[in-house]
Amino acid sequence: MHTTLAISCAALAAAALAAQNGALTAHPQETLQNSSGNIAPLGVLPGGIGAEGRVMLLVPREEVPTVPAVLTAIEVYCPSGATVHYASLQMNAAATSATGLNLAFLPNYQQGPWPLLSATNLTVAFGAGWTRIPFNNPYPFPGNSNLLIEFLKVVQPVSGGFPFATTSTSSSPPRIDRPPMVYAFGNPGSGASNAAFGTTYATSIAFRLVWDNTPTIRHRSDVGLSGNQYNLGGNVTVTLQGAPGQAYVMAAGSSYLPFGLPLPGIDGELRLDAPTTFASGLLGLSGAESATIAIPSVPALVGIFLAYQGVTYDLGSQALTLTNCSDHFVNL
Repeated sequence: MHTTLAISCAALAAAALAAQNGALTAHPQETLQNSSGNIAPLGVLPGGIGAEGRVMLLVPREEVPTVPAVLTAIEVYCPSGATVHYASLQMNAAATSATGLNLAFLPNYQQGPWPLLSATNLTVAFGAGWTRIPFNNPYPFPGNSNLLIEFLKVVQPVSGGFPFATTSTSSSPPRIDRPPMVYAFGNPGSGASNAAFGTTYATSIAFRLVWDNTPTIRHRSDVGLSGNQYNLGGNVTVTLQGAPGQAYVMAAGSSYLPFGLPLPGIDGELRLDAPTTFASGLLGLSGAESATIAIPSVPALVGIFLAYQGVTYDLGSQALTLTNCSDHFVNL
């Protein structure tokens, strides 16, 4: 009896931790094997190059929740594993219908920015994997919109110097079909964190977002022998995350619907055109389950587009909820 009680307590603790940590989306995916990095939006180089900056990212609506959800944190990957000291670091967010970004920062907001993070004298130790930066003012994302995220940074030297810190960019090869980020950066004292205009478009960084109150789906494909992700003969691991004990189904499709399709009795919207299910079951104590899809070594598959979406069913509330989507192309 005592053993049963101990196991039950451990299970409850694991379930509570899974719920507390939130559900992840990955943009565009969650591998750490990307080909390049950028000092925008969070990095810096020795000598203070890029110590100040302003950056905007745009996340396509397909990749973010289909229902209202709370955005609580961002995760990024710094390949050099540096520790960076910010004199100030601000992050803002807003829902938008825009599908691209202007070089002028302010017009990119269709509504007032939501202040996600406002910190001074902040130290972030970027580790060997994903590093989480929690928000002190989580954003109530309305769902069914593109998501704008803004960074304003001022990095300060410690012991007279600046570290070498870059943020991993999107994928190998880069996803040029996704919205590029826009940024301005400068050296210490340049005032670049308050720039009115960006100076450069570039491939967006790779990042993950942490959400409460919604199930999510994400995927991973590491670099193969060809040097590409999603390579022929490689594989893709798709992960659905929600509340422990929920039933789930994962599906794939080769295109998106022109508009999200509401379905009677289901929260959210269907985004896949002609979805085909490939995995189902119950979410375990971690709240996440994965399925691995092998990519056949068939040259005709190169360039094929694949997207994934899931649905969860809560056995208690009997609520059905559609997740966000996650997508990629097949490469050599």
